[in-house]
Amino acid sequence: MPYKVSHGKAIQVTYSPDEVFARIQHEGIQFIDLQFTGL
Repeated sequence: MPYKVSHGKAIQVTYSPDEVFARIQHEGIQFIDLQFTGL
């Protein structure tokens, strides 16, 4: 899961699929670079 740091503390960030698609449309994003790694 992604995290952001606020006031020195890591906070987990979660987005619903609808929020992701809305942001893509709102910001006019054309490409998404997905990278997966495994240990």
